[in-house]
Amino acid sequence: MISTAHPPKDLCHRQIRIFVPPELDPACWVETVLGRVVKPVVEKHHPEWFWFSRYEEYERESRGDCELSMIPATFSAGDVYRSVRFRVCIPAEARAALEEETTGLLNAAGFRASGFLDYAYIDDLAQPRFLGEPRTAERMEQRANLHARFLDATSRVFLDALHGPDANGYYRVEDNAHFGSSFQAMRHLFCNMTNAPTPVWVDENEVAQPNPSGEVVILVKPGRVLKKL
Repeated sequence: MISTAHPPKDLCHRQIRIFVPPELDPACWVETVLGRVVKPVVEKHHPEWFWFSRYEEYERESRGDCELSMIPATFSAGDVYRSVRFRVCIPAEARAALEEETTGLLNAAGFRASGFLDYAYIDDLAQPRFLGEPRTAERMEQRANLHARFLDATSRVFLDALHGPDANGYYRVEDNAHFGSSFQAMRHLFCNMTNAPTPVWVDENEVAQPNPSGEVVILVKPGRVLKKL
């Protein structure tokens, strides 16, 4: 039962796809988008939740959730575009200010976007790969909200780990000697708690290959990391 003393907020679910130019440092382009745009917006406007994801895709795949014709052709390198999707849940009365500031910051940083769109978060975060049967409307809404909070927490930890800007305006994630990442231990705990599988792609000779989804794969011998794939 919902208390009448705290009526539910009128919330908007919105998303924007932020494209970056090819010259932006490939080692920290995502971190720089987050440091220059997402972090100041989140800290100022206090959304209910937010999350982000990164993409390096050919033109066909880059057309999703945007109007690609509004992105300069010079942002493509070898027909590949780099972008960050920023999804956010914000009270309706704060929507206009958040969207205006996000657009202003990304343009000032030399990035581009075609604008904000509605984000059907239940359809996205409760699709079959996120939720098994029975897929009732009630379970879909509950799972989507849980996933949104999980992704929000992950995104906030990532922002907390950002350092910058440096002399060139770039942001980077803090150094950590534990497999080179402060997040590997959290990934371990997630897999430990859920028993989630960790796919490793191999070729016909069963030699490990880079993950086609873009996830970092490292080869390890006891006591040392051999290399990243």
